[in-house]
Amino acid sequence: MPLRSILGHAIRPGSMPAQAMPDLVPVELYSTGGVLVLLGLAILYATVGRWIYADARNRGSEWAWQWGFGTPLTVFLGVDVFLLVIVIYLLLRASDDRAAASNAERAEP
Repeated sequence: MPLRSILGHAIRPGSMPAQAMPDLVPVELYSTGGVLVLLGLAILYATVGRWIYADARNRGSEWAWQWGFGTPLTVFLGVDVFLLVIVIYLLLRASDDRAAASNAERAEP
C-alpha cells in the first residue's frame, strides 16, 4: 500500500493531527485539561532536574550541570528512560557515598 494512501486514511482534510491519531495522543492537547497536564509535567521535570543538579553540586560532582540538564531531556525518549536515568543517578550517588566513607575510614589512624 503506498504511503500516500496510508496517510490519506489517517489524516482527513480539515482535522487536527491530534484528532487524526487519537491512539498516539492520550490527552487532548488543545483543551484546557491537556494544557494543564503538560504544564504540570513540565514543572515536574524542571523540579527533578533542579533537584538532581543541586544534589550533585552539593556532593562535589564535576558532572552536576550535565545531570541536572540532561536528566529531564531523557523524557523525550520515554518516561521509562527518564525513570531509569534517575535510578542510575541514585545508584551512582550511593556508590560514591560508600567510596567516600571507605576512604575516610582508611584515612583515620
